[in-house]
Amino acid sequence: MKPRLRALLLHGMGNGPSWWDPFMPLLRELGVTACALTLPDLETHGPQAWVDTVGQHHGSSPTVLIGHSLGAAAALRAAVTYRVCSVIAIAMPASAQTSVPAIPPSVAFSATALARIALFIREVSELSLPEYVIDRVCLIGEHDSWVDEAALEGRGFRRVVAKNTGHEVNESFEGREALAKCIAGLSVAAAALDPAVRLLTTAAGVALDELGLGPAAPPPARLDLEITSRCQLRCKYCARTLYGRDRGGGDMTPALFIKALDSCAIRGEVVFVGLGEPLLHPGCAGFVARAHARGARTWMVTNGLAADAEMLLRLRDAGLDELTFSVDAAKEELFARLRDGASLEKVKEHIAAACHLVSTSLFTTLSRENVEGLSALIDLAGSFGLPALTVTDLNFPENRHNACAAAPEALSIDSAVRRARESGILLLGPHIHDFSSVKAGLRYCLVNSHDDIIRRSTRHTHCLAPWRIAVVDAQGNVTPCNCAPDTVAGNIMQQSFDTIWNGEIMREWRTAMCDNRNERCRSCPRY
Repeated sequence: MKPRLRALLLHGMGNGPSWWDPFMPLLRELGVTACALTLPDLETHGPQAWVDTVGQHHGSSPTVLIGHSLGAAAALRAAVTYRVCSVIAIAMPASAQTSVPAIPPSVAFSATALARIALFIREVSELSLPEYVIDRVCLIGEHDSWVDEAALEGRGFRRVVAKNTGHEVNESFEGREALAKCIAGLSVAAAALDPAVRLLTTAAGVALDELGLGPAAPPPARLDLEITSRCQLRCKYCARTLYGRDRGGGDMTPALFIKALDSCAIRGEVVFVGLGEPLLHPGCAGFVARAHARGARTWMVTNGLAADAEMLLRLRDAGLDELTFSVDAAKEELFARLRDGASLEKVKEHIAAACHLVSTSLFTTLSRENVEGLSALIDLAGSFGLPALTVTDLNFPENRHNACAAAPEALSIDSAVRRARESGILLLGPHIHDFSSVKAGLRYCLVNSHDDIIRRSTRHTHCLAPWRIAVVDAQGNVTPCNCAPDTVAGNIMQQSFDTIWNGEIMREWRTAMCDNRNERCRSCPRY
């Protein structure tokens, strides 16, 4: 059996093991077994004790040492001491002179401790690196003034720059992508990592075929079920409206629901979502209970109109894990215009009640019409005591001219990001849906600027939906994703799910994504 790649993570001064939290979901998806070391107190023990800690955890399986700032210097010293061939040094001070500004002002060291740190950094900067340290990678924040890049490159370090970041590269989307690029380029990675691993972020510059993404897909980890195609609303940018499906509709039968659960054999997550409003299905709570009984995490997305007290109690008793309300404006007039037939006051009343009964979250689709109101939506989330607001730009080709990506007003997102930080609310982007666990992906998907929402790529860089999410509508049709309701790959009442999942239409859809010729996907923020 191929050994997994181990990573020992060393934080910097003034930080702790939690500094690595934003990277953990990415490392898991890469197939890396990561251990964020708890390092001894610098004042009492000095930085050499950090090197000794590495020795206590170093094993026989392929290992890479990844350190930040002073932790990077300790990682390099440990690599030489314990004959480790791979080191990724993040924001490593190259000499004692550059180390002083890197000490957080909130950390008080004695003169003795400071001297130990400065001498240790100088010693490492002069350390002769043996040939067995094959992988020498330095990850540098584009705006980090504390790192001497020339000194590192002169010692044989391969340089990777994290755009739009400073010394604390864990705070940015670009920093996390850059670390993925560093790991993917290690010589030990090819031998230790599973070649079929599916990356969360492929924007690290690694070819998709090297990551195991191709025409075929493993069994899905998530099932998206449209249990009804009926809805009370005619939302302006919804596929029901765009494709003329806003009249009539039908409910998924209990037999079809069981068939979907049996066919897809999902043990991870079942999401009740689609073109219809799931709470309109008379057997909605019963369906949740059946999925819950199979050990799946159950999640529902609703417009909120039918989420009254009685319904919420039924969902709670059925075992619903999370209820997401889709809310696109914090003012009644705009809300009603975007969601024809909806009442913001009624939805707010139902959100307030839900917060006391089930895990509750808010989801917002931004457009040129409501992007200026993002700060107000953040305040709305805060008024319910919710820790996060998930936002996405418009998708579907028909909506391109109304998307934030095409609007200069999108720069107002930056002020909303600041508002979220001040309010202690996490602003999350659309890539959260590419995680096998929403909770695991929270910090990785933080929105740090308008670019995290409006960015579009000319090549496939993120979305894993056709590889990990099975989408079944109310009639049993399987589609490549929720954003392609008019592309039917097969029907589970007429064919086996396995035949559909890796059949001609699904394989062609995935191939077109990998070849960057899937025009439907180009308008999607997740692509």
